[in-house]
Amino acid sequence: MNNQLRAIFDTNVYGVIIIDQEKEKILNSLNSRSNIIIYGNKIIRSELRDVPKNKTLGNQNLRNYILTIYDLIVKDHLINLDNKMEKIADQYYESYRFLGGSLSKESIINDLIIVACASIKELDIIISNDVRSMLSDNAVKAYILVNEINKLKVPRFIKYEEFKRLLK
Repeated sequence: MNNQLRAIFDTNVYGVIIIDQEKEKILNSLNSRSNIIIYGNKIIRSELRDVPKNKTLGNQNLRNYILTIYDLIVKDHLINLDNKMEKIADQYYESYRFLGGSLSKESIINDLIIVACASIKELDIIISNDVRSMLSDNAVKAYILVNEINKLKVPRFIKYEEFKRLLK
C-alpha cells in the first residue's frame, strides 16, 4: 500500500500560508517530505493571479509572492482540467441548488471544479478554510451525492490548521 498523501489546496489556503507565523517551517516540511504531494491546477493559479498587481505584503509584491509560494509547493504536480471535471462540477452545482444552496454558479464554480478535479484524480484530501462555499453543508452533500452516482471517492476535507498538524 502506497502511504503517500495526495492533496490539493483550495486557493484561499495560499493566502493563509503567506501570513502564517510558521510559514518557513511549513514550506520546508512540504519540500522535505516525500510522503505528501500537493497538486495544483490552472484554476487555482489563475485565481492567485487575480491578486491585484499593486497589493503588497510588507515590502513584497503580494501577487508575485503568492505565485512563488504556489510554484514552490506544487512544483510540477499539475492536474490538467478536462471536460469530465467540468461535467461533474455542473452536476455538483445542480445538486447544490436542489439541496438549497444559494450561491450563484459564477461564485462557486471554481470551488466545484477543484473538488471534481480532486475526486476524479482520486486525491486523498482537500485543504480549505472556505466554509461559506466549498465546505458548506449543501456543497458537501452535493459532492457525496454526485460522487456516489459517478462511482467516485469523495476526498476528505480538512482545514489548514489540521493539515499543519499532519506535517508534525
